[in-house]
Amino acid sequence: MIKSYINLKKYPDFIKVWIAGLVNTIGDNFDALALSWLIYEVTGSKYWFAINFTLNAIPNLLIQPFLGVFIERMSKKTVMVLTDLGRAILVGILIFLISIGVNNPYLILCFTFAMTCLETLRQPASTALIPHILDSEDYEVGTSARQITGTLVALVSTALAGIVIGTFGTVVALWVDALSFILSALILSTLKTDAKNPNIEGQSYKKSLSVGWNTFVKHPYFIKLTAMTFLLQLFLTGVNIVLTPMIVEVLHGGPKEIAYINTVFLVGSLLGAFVYPLLAKKYKTYVIFLGSGAFGSLGLALIGLVPYSFNMFLTTAVLFLILSLGFGVLNPCLSVSLMRSVDKEQLARVSSFLNAAIYGSMPLGSLLTTLFMIQLSLPVIMSLYGIILLGIIFLFRNDDKLQGMV
Repeated sequence: MIKSYINLKKYPDFIKVWIAGLVNTIGDNFDALALSWLIYEVTGSKYWFAINFTLNAIPNLLIQPFLGVFIERMSKKTVMVLTDLGRAILVGILIFLISIGVNNPYLILCFTFAMTCLETLRQPASTALIPHILDSEDYEVGTSARQITGTLVALVSTALAGIVIGTFGTVVALWVDALSFILSALILSTLKTDAKNPNIEGQSYKKSLSVGWNTFVKHPYFIKLTAMTFLLQLFLTGVNIVLTPMIVEVLHGGPKEIAYINTVFLVGSLLGAFVYPLLAKKYKTYVIFLGSGAFGSLGLALIGLVPYSFNMFLTTAVLFLILSLGFGVLNPCLSVSLMRSVDKEQLARVSSFLNAAIYGSMPLGSLLTTLFMIQLSLPVIMSLYGIILLGIIFLFRNDDKLQGMV
């Protein structure tokens, strides 16, 4: 198994994209925490966090589906380099404005929106580039490696961002943010592959968009896959909202217990990503997708029993390990299926539609969970989400089209 990961070194451009992605993750986490804290420093109001969260979802939901065509026409390398440099420039401008005392919540929201728009351009370009720099027989290992290291870097960089902001202030964190984007752009600029699609250069925008949309909606199982992924992300958004108050109100825990459960979730996700290539060699994609989804959903559904357990904290930890392990397998499985089942010349367009659905579920999940919290206990909300997911998976268990997943 380890040898499979070591063999990835034969793909130099993939290694560069992989490393640049990790560096970019550092910037993303410093950026998210720094801007959130900056908004709080300026306003002192928790409601601005909700506004900032909603604003972040808009580009992915409303803009990304229409950008896939432009990305398909351009060099994926160029798109990624320019978006990284663009974000570095925006952060630099924000640092300058803060240094001269020009900072207000509306200004911060404008910068947040602009940076999210650039990130929205980068995501489908990165997805569409992978099949050009990695052979199909190594999709599973490559995707698994990126998810494992990406999760670890996200954890460490989030912790470091908090330390930097608490010790040196928000401006220093923003400098780290800007430098990480510059470093990522420099790494990507050395790529030998640009993955430009010359086949659509003569097509009109409307024609190219129509081709991508038809590929998406007429695909044997993409609509069903998107619907399931939409609901999964919707409910996981709810889990993220409910987790902290549940630990405090039900488990009577504090920051230490929250950190423990988050660590368990991380370990489960890493284990899931690690074992996915092994499962892919033995089982069909359809079996892995529904099986891992059912396993994770079962862990979620059983959380309603936590208040009745002998050791509530241990029970919660075990169930979150099951939940994260299942979904840790499902995520790379979905990514690989997307790359295998869509022509790489249309991948940017098709992935844009899928990403829009996923990100569109987040504000809806936040709203739905907030409404449920008025009437239902926190463990019951999680159980309800898990039961719904299990029901959907049960309905699709014998679906002929999903059985054709590759």
